Amino acid sequence: MRHEHANRSAHLAAGLAPQGACIEQRGASPAAKRRARCRQGFTLIELLVVVAIIALLIAILLPSLAQARAAAKFVVCGTNQKQIIATVTVYASANRDYYPTSIQGYQVSATSQWWTLPNRINYHPDVYGGAPNGFDGGWMGKRLLKYIPKVDTFYCPLAPQRPDNAQKEYETGNSAILNGSYFLFWGFKGYKTQVPNYFEGPDRMGEGRPGQLLTCDQLAWNEPGGTSYWTSSHPFADAGPVRANNPASSSHSYWQSTDPTATRPRELLLSGGYLDGHVEKYNAQETEWYHPGTNGSHPSQHYVPISH
Repeated sequence: MRHEHANRSAHLAAGLAPQGACIEQRGASPAAKRRARCRQGFTLIELLVVVAIIALLIAILLPSLAQARAAAKFVVCGTNQKQIIATVTVYASANRDYYPTSIQGYQVSATSQWWTLPNRINYHPDVYGGAPNGFDGGWMGKRLLKYIPKVDTFYCPLAPQRPDNAQKEYETGNSAILNGSYFLFWGFKGYKTQVPNYFEGPDRMGEGRPGQLLTCDQLAWNEPGGTSYWTSSHPFADAGPVRANNPASSSHSYWQSTDPTATRPRELLLSGGYLDGHVEKYNAQETEWYHPGTNGSHPSQHYVPISH
């Protein structure tokens, strides 16, 4: 005890604070007094409370951030369609008012007329690996590459990641089939024989109405081999991503959900672009369907906004 008392006395005589203590010098400035105060660490309970608060804030903010990202992607989707419409308009101005040739190949027989999906970027199976079927429509990049150098414009950012080889195939045309996210209707005649509610895409400037549909997000109901499912470029309830790469035959990037009832997805918002350049959003419930040909047994139904 005498030894500890002596050490304490020595510290005080030297103007030093004993170990574990704080002193406040008389006459010191307020800032110096604040620095001289004892600094104690956080307790474990305090740290756990802080961590819990941070976790709670993250849980509250994450859904809002996800919604904000989805809303931003939806805006980009509409911007893509505006750019496509502006591009084909510029193309027509430089080509005697004719829009680019439709890539959606067709086949006509004595009893029927068939067109392929309206979302083709490349379509020439006769040339690359496929059996001849008379549907060869060509490749989009041949006419639009200098106006739209990036194939990403043809893919909605809400769709699953685009096919890895899409840019190369768009530039070279070296694939049988390359699908984008949007239905493209200039020069499209696949619904012409649908009576009474059909429409066909314009071939040249001045043919269509200003409010005529020229592009829209993909929405289709399919029944190949007895399996019924919906596909869309936008995500919807119970849908999972479908992404396939096969340069010799097909490339897809969309959301898919099995549905034998053919009930249109609820709360699914889509975008449609019109000949006058404006883009509108619409609900999947505000659509009507068409077969891409005259044969009513075709296992596919394409849905477009009623205001087409």
